[in-house]
Formats: sequence, structure tokens, C-alpha cells
Amino acid sequence: MGRSWSSYEESAAPAKTIPKEPVAVPVKPFDFTTLRHKLVFGGLVGLSTGLTFGCVDAVRSHHTQFGRVDMQAMRPIMRTAGTAGLLFSGFFFAYQGIKTSMEQIRGAEDIANVAVASVVAGVPFIQHPVMRANAMYAALLVGLDLFHEEINSVRP
Repeated sequence: MGRSWSSYEESAAPAKTIPKEPVAVPVKPFDFTTLRHKLVFGGLVGLSTGLTFGCVDAVRSHHTQFGRVDMQAMRPIMRTAGTAGLLFSGFFFAYQGIKTSMEQIRGAEDIANVAVASVVAGVPFIQHPVMRANAMYAALLVGLDLFHEEINSVRP
């Protein structure tokens, strides 16, 4: 009789092998919402940090020069704080944009994204002597962002 109608028994005939085609990894679409959120975050955090450090540096400088801080010092303090605020806002805006774009394009969240974004966004700090004095504050922002990312990666 030789023929088995049971689906649980293996057939004596060899099974045909179909060559498997390589499976293409689907490319994740670029998420512009995440980029927009990171850019807003970078701009606001950079602005508040720059305003704070610019104000502190201007008050310290005016106090060293004149021995006191009075109402006459408000205009130069506000100007210095505003300049530093815009400087840091631009830096951290660019840093967050470059880092987030690299994470989405490369598909990896690693130190290479942080390093490239820091160098590219930090070029103005290297070239200009006034900005060079504030380079440590920019490094502080990058360090805090890196720390924040590491803390959030541990959360479930």
C-alpha cells in the first residue's frame, strides 16, 4: 500500500529546498517629531544656560573692574547675558540637531554621535577668543546631556 494519509508521518521522498532570499532590513523612517522636540529642547536649555552664565560672568567682571555692581551695570550685564544666551542656544540647538539626525540615520545611539555633534557644533568656540573662554560651559552642557541619555537608557 505504501501511501500514508497521516500528516504526522514524514514522507520518504526528500523535501524540495527553496533557496532563501536575503531579507532586507526595513529602513526606519526619519522621525521629524523627535528632531523637532530635541531642537526645541536644545534651544531652550542653551538659552537659559547662556543667560545664566553670561549674567554671572558679566556681574563678576563688572564687580572686579568697579568694585561694586549698581544700576549703571545693568545695560552691559544684560547685553553680555543676551549674547551668551544666543551663543549657547545656537550651540546646543546645533548639537541636538546633529546628534539626533545621526542617531536616526545611523540607527545607533553611541558616543560617535556625541563626538561628531560636539566637534561640529563647537567649531565657533575654537575659532573665536571670546567664545573660547566659554568652551567649558559648552562641554558641561554636552556632559549633562550625555549623563541624561545614560540615565534614561536604564529606565524600563
